[in-house]
Amino acid sequence: MIIVGKPLVPGENEGYLIKSSVPLSFLGDIDPETGTIKNHKSEIFGLSLSHKILYIPYTIGSTVGAYILYRLKKIGRCPLAIISKKGDLTLVSACVISKIPLVTNIKYEDLPPTGSYVKVDGTNGSVIY
Repeated sequence: MIIVGKPLVPGENEGYLIKSSVPLSFLGDIDPETGTIKNHKSEIFGLSLSHKILYIPYTIGSTVGAYILYRLKKIGRCPLAIISKKGDLTLVSACVISKIPLVTNIKYEDLPPTGSYVKVDGTNGSVIY
């Protein structure tokens, strides 16, 4: 199946999807050393976003969170791509400085479950599974 959203940060990647129905803060909800989700309200609590395709509806919290994602990129523990419902300032800037493909305008329920294999194309805005 092909879903087309809005391309915001170019690039392509594929891997296993992890989906959070609740927004996350890169600053407080993700361990900056391991990439593990620390937000107990998220169904992906305890999972690592490292080398995964991450879905979040949008981010919350400080714009400093963009640097947490950048740090994860530098230490090799960032997501391969990000899919979201809304491309907010923190999310977009985090993906731009970290060179992580980003596709927005995609709803949680339009994607397959966590653990599914997906391909994300941030250049044309497609998600294939």
